[in-house]
Order: sequence, then C-alpha cells, then structure tokens
Amino acid sequence: MKTLTLYTIEELKHQFPKGYAAAMRNWRCHMQRFGKETHWTPDIHRSLKSLCRVCGVTRKEWLIEPYEARSFLQCKFPRAELEGVKGRRAIAWLENNLTGPLRISYGLTTIRRRAYGFRGGCILPRPFTGFRFDREFLEHLKTALREGRTLKDAFNGLAAVASKLLEQEWEKAISEESFISRCDEEKRLFTERGQHIDE
Repeated sequence: MKTLTLYTIEELKHQFPKGYAAAMRNWRCHMQRFGKETHWTPDIHRSLKSLCRVCGVTRKEWLIEPYEARSFLQCKFPRAELEGVKGRRAIAWLENNLTGPLRISYGLTTIRRRAYGFRGGCILPRPFTGFRFDREFLEHLKTALREGRTLKDAFNGLAAVASKLLEQEWEKAISEESFISRCDEEKRLFTERGQHIDE
C-alpha cells in the first residue's frame, strides 16, 4: 500500500511551486462556478438602496454587476424638475435631503459627542448600513455635483461605483492572500501535485 505524503499550503508553496499553482488554479475555478459574488455583494446593494431611500429617490431600473460595462441605474426623484438641477442648487438639495439629516447635532452634550468619536456637524463614516461602502457612494455624489453634473446624472453614476466596488471585492476574494488564508483556516492538506485531500 502506497503512503501518501500531504502538505500544508505553505509547505506546498515552498517545496512544490507547480503543485501550488495547480491548487490555486483549481480553487479559482471552484470560486467562479458560483458566479462573481462575494459575501460583500448583498451589503454593496443594500448600501446603495439605503442611500436612495434616505433621500427619497426611487430606483426604477438597474443592472449592477462586476465587470459589466452596461451596468446602469435609473432613478426617479420626488419631483421631476429635480432631475436637471445642478451646481449650487444640486449641492444644496443633497445637503438638505441627505447629508444634513445625517450630521451629528451640535446640541449633543460633550460626553455623547465623545462617545461618537466625532465633533458636532460631522457625518458618521458609515451612515446608512454601517458598512464602508456607504462612504464610497456618498463621496461619489458630492464629487459629481461639484464637477457640475445634474442630480440625475450623479445618481445614475452610482451604478459605475457599485460595479467597481463589486469588482474590487471579487479581486480580493480570488487573490493569493485570500487563498492562503482560507487554506490555513480550514487546515487544508494537498498532495505534491496540488490536489486537495479531505482528512
């Protein structure tokens, strides 16, 4: 009976580089079978949905996928005339309907403001869902309006931001660091050819 020698991912990487490359290739193929979704995908969509809901904008139609050049978002504003608003009026609308209500009150006692860790008038970093994606969407809107885009164009441009965030999370999910980390956590063992063996 032949004895099979098994290796941890670190041992495989240093002793059998070809086996390591094969193991990583197999793992990436396995990941892609489930589509380009990560555990952050629902949170990115929830963050975008929450931002629109907070300021009273309705998402009519959308297609938001990673690596999708045709990703789009069509929004409906509470009043149709708002769609073409730009410049200072658009920035004022954003402040009144989105960022203003999110600001920490100056009226809070010093003790409570210290508990937040921010001074009065600041916006908490993750105001909608508690995830870091909130800030990305908010920064996009501010930048787009400062550059002179209309409210409609700024909100519709959130699709590109969401698509890019999905791409970044997918790249992290299939990265070498993620592969090694997962193998270590699950204590995976491999043959010298990179075949994963369940204990």
